[in-house]
Amino acid sequence: ALWFGGDQGLVRIQPRDDPPDPSRLVIYSVRVNGRDRLPSDFGDPQPAALSLDSSERRLQVEFGGFRHDLLYQTRLSGVDADWTPPSASRTVDYASLGPGRYVLSVRAISPEG
Repeated sequence: ALWFGGDQGLVRIQPRDDPPDPSRLVIYSVRVNGRDRLPSDFGDPQPAALSLDSSERRLQVEFGGFRHDLLYQTRLSGVDADWTPPSASRTVDYASLGPGRYVLSVRAISPEG
């Protein structure tokens, strides 16, 4: 526990016993036609929707978790019929997206499954 004193008395901060979810995913980088469209400086677990012009057809996304032993799968609705095979790669690249509405899903797989 951490204790702080001040004009109004003492404040006690007690850390929670449950650790953060180590398999949580974060989107670190989004590039459209090679130009950055960063979610934030620290990554974003669920970035806002992205709208592209008709000339913006290449999408690159970098993501990751907080464990070194995770494998990842991705699926882009309207493009991928199923999840990609598990891979240590933390990047997905779609070179020539056509007009439409897409949802990119990313999931992590730990050694425990």
